[in-house]
Amino acid sequence: MTVQIEEKYAKAIEALKGKMDNEAIIKEFMDNEHNIVFENSDVRPLRYINLDTLIKALYIGYKIKPKPEDVVRSHFEYALKEAKSDDYDVKFTGKATVEAIRLVTDVYDIKIEGVTDVDIENL
Repeated sequence: MTVQIEEKYAKAIEALKGKMDNEAIIKEFMDNEHNIVFENSDVRPLRYINLDTLIKALYIGYKIKPKPEDVVRSHFEYALKEAKSDDYDVKFTGKATVEAIRLVTDVYDIKIEGVTDVDIENL
């Protein structure tokens, strides 16, 4: 099963894959004392990845983990669509979810394009 990793790790892995095979990447990762390869700015994020995750990403494969704001936007868009439904229960749940997401973004002063800039007054 593929592992989910952050985009910065995926970019670093891709930068190394053209230069080294999987075994060499892992050996470099394990060599803390002479870790010159991981000083390069393109691959520096790999200094902070978990060894198990790195091995899975190299040998099994990986997917890029979505950014938190993308996950929130996706849930918001789905709830907004529900809030415009003709079904009362679906509409009620959608409106409640939209308002809850906006409450959290407002309380924590989080700005997410497609969420905090959408007018929800006339739902």
